[in-house]
Amino acid sequence: RLASHFLEAVNELSPELVSSLWAVTADNAATHPVMIEEMKKLIRKQFESRVAAADDGTVVPQKAPEDFFLIRCFANVVQLALKEGRKDAPSIDSSIGKFRDNFKKTSDSPELIETMQSLCATLKQQFHKFELDTPIRWNSTFHMIDTGIKLKPALVELLHRIRNRHGGYCDLSINPDDPVCEEIPESVWEGLSEFCKFLEIFRKITVIMEAKGHPTLGLVAPVYYLVDGHVARAIDKESEFKTAGMIKFATAVQRKIKEYGDVVIRP
Repeated sequence: RLASHFLEAVNELSPELVSSLWAVTADNAATHPVMIEEMKKLIRKQFESRVAAADDGTVVPQKAPEDFFLIRCFANVVQLALKEGRKDAPSIDSSIGKFRDNFKKTSDSPELIETMQSLCATLKQQFHKFELDTPIRWNSTFHMIDTGIKLKPALVELLHRIRNRHGGYCDLSINPDDPVCEEIPESVWEGLSEFCKFLEIFRKITVIMEAKGHPTLGLVAPVYYLVDGHVARAIDKESEFKTAGMIKFATAVQRKIKEYGDVVIRP
């Protein structure tokens, strides 16, 4: 059905476009290779009918495409690889969850946001708007954690004052006994800091590969090898990444990246 709907859409634009098809770009759903094979069959049938019509005096367009293939979205490969990393590194995923709960509670309260802004001013640090992540956009998780690290001094102070029931901090939407008010261990901060450092290169390549103003197909192979090398160096014993959770995360990402390597580089 996907193949049929796809070709219907192309034919509605112009039947002549079908003869120009050479590739289809899509995510990594298991149904897409099957769709491509079915499209090849449907296109052959479509052009066979055109040849038959030519005997009646109609003009036959260019011959049917000999072959075309599936181009897998590399940004989607990155999304799947990082999702695999979080699944294999529960300590990182748990730390991210704590940040998310804290950020959501704070961003939902104008009073808490004002309190954070006041603390930032007192501590002479820049306030950053809270950014919550979404499950289908890994870079939104990066931005959420990156914002949390930038706000660390004010966030630590806020939770400290609420836990210790300082004046003016007892009637906020986060109460002293709320789980999100618990002190965030330094090991968690360190782990999430490594997490952001590891993801920085993924953030940059996602911006490049999702660009709309220039073609990116020719960048897939060099970007793939860049990512593969970055992950391998992160796992190396001499790398700057030392926490066990980060090594597990990087190892799982490497496994997923290599799993898609052949189909991304040699479709």
